[in-house]
Amino acid sequence: MKNNSARNQRALMIYSFFSRATMNIGMSYNGVYAAEIIGLKSDEFGIVGAISTILTQLTQPLWGHISDKKNVRKYFIAIGEIGTGVTIALTFTLKSFQQYLLASAILWVMWSGAYTCLQALLGDITVKAGRGGVIGSMEFIGGIGAIIAVTIVGSLIDVYGYLSALIASIVFTAIAAIPILTIKEHTEPKIIGRKTSWKMDVTKDYKVYLALSTVWWGVMSISWPLFSLTQVKVFNLTKTEIAIISVSGSFGQMIMMPIWGKLVDKYGRRKLMVLACASTSIWPLAYAISQNYIQLLILNTIGSILGSSINIIPWVYLLDVTPNRRSRATLIALYNTVTGFSQAIGQYVGGEIAIRLGLRETMMLNSALRFIFAIPMLILQETLTKRL
Repeated sequence: MKNNSARNQRALMIYSFFSRATMNIGMSYNGVYAAEIIGLKSDEFGIVGAISTILTQLTQPLWGHISDKKNVRKYFIAIGEIGTGVTIALTFTLKSFQQYLLASAILWVMWSGAYTCLQALLGDITVKAGRGGVIGSMEFIGGIGAIIAVTIVGSLIDVYGYLSALIASIVFTAIAAIPILTIKEHTEPKIIGRKTSWKMDVTKDYKVYLALSTVWWGVMSISWPLFSLTQVKVFNLTKTEIAIISVSGSFGQMIMMPIWGKLVDKYGRRKLMVLACASTSIWPLAYAISQNYIQLLILNTIGSILGSSINIIPWVYLLDVTPNRRSRATLIALYNTVTGFSQAIGQYVGGEIAIRLGLRETMMLNSALRFIFAIPMLILQETLTKRL
């Protein structure tokens, strides 16, 4: 068991490195490509974000249900990873809004399937008291991959164009898919006719968390479609400058991930959840008030250091409130679907608000809303039992 656990963790770390490398290329440069080459406007980014998210969430329950039914995770993670990486690569060849809309929908459908099954897999092979540490370590390694990839690819795009991003995405994806297939999963005997029951499998803590998260993620997502657009239209950043912002943010997150993982295992989930949600307000605030590139870089880095907790704590809490392996992927998919619809609404609203108020003004509004709506998280129950 110990050998399997160590081998599983090594495989997860390698996967995280290359998977995050690919995803960060997409997150950093797909939107910039769309704004610069295709010429997308803020309302079109809002439509892309909303429709992509809706389609993503409609397919998540299917991913979760099949994973639970087949009693396996790793094959679905590999399929989703390959689909994601190939789509990120092909996005750098697109010429129209319609093509970008379709590619974005496919990308997020594939990524969300891989992510849902990865979440369930981590719930299966980790114990509650050490869960934060494992996830923190994965995010640390993933951060290194993100920094290396974005640094190299950003500079290559400035010199050789977007073809370099396409090639890098394909290579990293191929490497990421291999280690995930070597993981030894913990399986349970199948129970014929057993289906997920809202009464039997869904805890009160899960229901409360689902309700609060639905509201908060909707508010949080208002500025999501606007970051790339603001980089291009307001700050007129070069690809290298965008890469530096991404690298500095990724570096701050990378350093903090293991720390947040240890803190959440030592001090519990609830209060740190509030801190995590409130800290994300710094990101849109940076784009709202910065008057030059240096100010933006500094504030974005501070936001990444504190806001990086949002990548650890909500994930850990979700696994805590889905203790039944036979229904875990289904309930995680349900959570992702419901909160995803909220995010779709938020992104669409964000695009519309930006047209009426402006990019900076929308960023300022979203910063305030992210902070305010973090406060209700205080009503969550603590899920980590204190050790004597």
